[in-house]
Amino acid sequence: MNPSILVGIMAALVIGGIVLLFATSALSAGENNRIDSIPVGDITLPPIVEGKQDIYLKATQYGTYDPSTLYVKKGIPVRIHYSADEYAGCGREVIFPEFKIRKLAPSQGEALIEFTPSKTGRFPFHCSMQMFRGTIEVIE
Repeated sequence: MNPSILVGIMAALVIGGIVLLFATSALSAGENNRIDSIPVGDITLPPIVEGKQDIYLKATQYGTYDPSTLYVKKGIPVRIHYSADEYAGCGREVIFPEFKIRKLAPSQGEALIEFTPSKTGRFPFHCSMQMFRGTIEVIE
C-alpha cells in the first residue's frame, strides 16, 4: 500500500475520533442543561439542572426524611422534588420555616418546591407535627 494513502487514512481516523469526542461532549452537556454534583470539602452539593440546584427529598414510612440533611449554595435557585411514602402520615407535608414554604406531597408523584437561599446557615425543616425533622445547610 502506498505510504501516503496509509498516512491519509490514519489522519482521517484521528480527526474523525476528535470530532466524535467533541460532539459527544456537546450533546451530554446540553442534556437538560445539567452540571453533575459538586464536592465541596466533606459535602457534595446537588447537581445543577436548568440553572437550579436539583434535589430529591422523600418522607419515608419510618418517620424520617431521605436525605435528612440538604446542602445548597447561597444565591443559586433550588428545586426540591418532594415525595412521600404511602404510609408517611404527617410527613406528607414539609415545612421550611426560614423560607416560608409549606408543601404537601401528592399521593402519587412529587411536589416541586422552588426558592433561592439568600443567606448562609443551618435551617431546620419538619412535617406539620414536627415528628419528621431535617436540616438544610446553605453554604457560601
